[in-house]
Amino acid sequence: MLSDGVDICMIVVDAAKRLDARKRDSFCELVALALRGRAKEVVLVLNKVDWVEPKSKLLDLTYEYVSLVNGVKVPRILGYRPHNWQYSC
Repeated sequence: MLSDGVDICMIVVDAAKRLDARKRDSFCELVALALRGRAKEVVLVLNKVDWVEPKSKLLDLTYEYVSLVNGVKVPRILGYRPHNWQYSC
């Protein structure tokens, strides 16, 4: 990695696939690598969102990934209430 770090690290995930324990662990490792490389921002990109129905599942998935990065639950937005939050990096 560059000694000066990077401006942005983009992590692309397949939104159409279930987020299992192995994928959670891999995602956490990628985030840790980005932060150790002094990335100023880590951006989550959801790929294949057109395959996800209903679209409200995308909010759940986004919330779960962001919670993994933060290690804590992020604030609810506009009264949205996610279903299941039990993991963190």
